[in-house]
Amino acid sequence: GDLDLPGRIPQGACFRTSGCPDCNRPYYNERPGTVPYNYPRPLTPAEVEEAWAALWADLRGMGPPRP
Repeated sequence: GDLDLPGRIPQGACFRTSGCPDCNRPYYNERPGTVPYNYPRPLTPAEVEEAWAALWADLRGMGPPRP
């Protein structure tokens, strides 16, 4: 069966950037204006659900490939 990843990684912490203290480039590993793959702050509940849905779709081969 599927792993319970959302239960193991609460609140979408795995989608947050690690960054550096006082970093002025919170999206340093993404292009501005695209769908974010990670966030420089805690995610809203809706963002957590959206991020997990995109991940599961990609893992099941239903979503577009991610860079």
